[in-house]
Amino acid sequence: MDNEWRYVPSSENPADFVSRGVQPSEISSYKMWWNGPSFLPHSSQWPLAPNNGITNLPETKLSINLSLGTQICNDFDIISKYSNYKTLLHVTAYLFRFASNCKKSVKLRNLGELTLEEINIAKCTLIKSVQYKNFKPEIDKLKSGKQISHKSKLLHLSPFLDSENILRVGGRLNKSDLFYNQRHQIILPCKDYFTELIVNHEHKRLFHAGTQTVLATIRNEFWPLSGRQAIRRVLRKCVKCFRVQPTGLIQKMGELPSSRVNPSKPFHTVGIDYAGPYLIKDSKLRNKKYIKSYICLFICFSSKATHLELVSDLTADGFLNAFKRFISRRGLCRHIYSDNASTFVKANIYLLKYFKLSQSLVVQEFITDNLITWHFNPPYSPHMGGLWERAVRSTKHHLKRVLNNTYLTYEEFYTLLSQIEGILNSRPLLPLTEDPDDLQPLTPAHFLIGTAIQTIPEPAVPADHKIQLSRYKHITMMIQHFWTRWSKDYLNLLQQRPKWRGTQIDSIQVGSMVLLKEDDTPPMSWKLGRIVKTHPGSDGLVRVVTVKTYSGITKRAINKICVLPIDD
Repeated sequence: MDNEWRYVPSSENPADFVSRGVQPSEISSYKMWWNGPSFLPHSSQWPLAPNNGITNLPETKLSINLSLGTQICNDFDIISKYSNYKTLLHVTAYLFRFASNCKKSVKLRNLGELTLEEINIAKCTLIKSVQYKNFKPEIDKLKSGKQISHKSKLLHLSPFLDSENILRVGGRLNKSDLFYNQRHQIILPCKDYFTELIVNHEHKRLFHAGTQTVLATIRNEFWPLSGRQAIRRVLRKCVKCFRVQPTGLIQKMGELPSSRVNPSKPFHTVGIDYAGPYLIKDSKLRNKKYIKSYICLFICFSSKATHLELVSDLTADGFLNAFKRFISRRGLCRHIYSDNASTFVKANIYLLKYFKLSQSLVVQEFITDNLITWHFNPPYSPHMGGLWERAVRSTKHHLKRVLNNTYLTYEEFYTLLSQIEGILNSRPLLPLTEDPDDLQPLTPAHFLIGTAIQTIPEPAVPADHKIQLSRYKHITMMIQHFWTRWSKDYLNLLQQRPKWRGTQIDSIQVGSMVLLKEDDTPPMSWKLGRIVKTHPGSDGLVRVVTVKTYSGITKRAINKICVLPIDD
């Protein structure tokens, strides 16, 4: 009775509890689950199988027709399932071996490692499948003995079908001593995934060689159409090659802020930057010492007027002293723009604390009406402060030619900076016009004192002038004339985008892997990060992103990141 099969009704079968919807937590309450049905210990009480009128059941055999010929079925694209050319060949060869072993007895089956013949059969099958998918009209005409169309891309290769019906290059090297595969290469399409697998395999086998080397190696057996284009497409996706020579992103040049294109009083909105260090003498004595000094530059957004201050260090206190001197001579500004230097950040914190701790109602009311707003650019983004960076360059231009190797005292250096400031404020904003009556270009100094600073004194206007105007009306008319020229002539020069004309939309996505550019480290040492947030501008274009790295979260301009060529 040990090997005898007996009938068990479904109502008394413990295995059917789960199929009836009983939860696992409820099974423990069923005694039948633990002890089995009541008739189990008594063999004489086992129920009999019901008689349904069928006395003899014929043996049922499951027949599977496995047919794997020399062509891959189009409904099952095995090529797209793998990202490695060698793995694709081996998997295909094992499929053919399995199909062949299913038709043989156990003793005659092929086991062990793949042979070269099996791999070649798999390669030929994949190649014919790819060629038939991309060059079906040409293959059909060649099989029927006709000439291919004169509009075909293969016409200049003189293609033919070999003994295995593989499309090859006819060419003009039939009489050379090269091998058959080198004289008559296998034709491959340019944009097919199988071609990309071959190119990627050769690229890695040659230790990430360039386009020309990979193309020369591939043409020993294959002839990909538009070979250089196909190889460049693959090499652009190679992460290792990209990390050695990463390319950053360039977004379209943004719109100018309202403070740059609307008239306002000079130094209403300013940009601040530092230049230096420069060595100055602490005294005029023979045993003098040299100390470092820096130039603090203030530039007006609307008129490009420049103000230079000499500071002895880069501390927040040194900047605040220079800032107070600037306000005393140029007036209180409303908005300040700068980079993320620690000096400016600490000065901003100090000013905020000073505003909050002030107990005087008069001071509080003044600060409320004249509160200064400080705007910081993203880290490592000097191109976003091009206005003051260009002014720093102009200042250094004059200093290099005047100082040479000369060391000045603090008073002499400050005097030199004042003269350079006058020269910068006398630079023309507009090119000299062709009007013979207009002898003077518009300069930043016109908005400060009404005329250029570096000019020859003009004779006084006689009292009996025909147009008699009051002093107030005369000054008002001059200022209005300057702003009229500024609006009509100068603003038109800012209309064009001299560079950064393209847009980056698809490349900047949340979740993209990026490299953070570092000026003092090689590209292979740059940090890897992932974009967690984008910051679109007023025009909807992203120029700043938030990146998460292993060391934390930081903001970067898009020209300081490199998006890795990784497909989704």
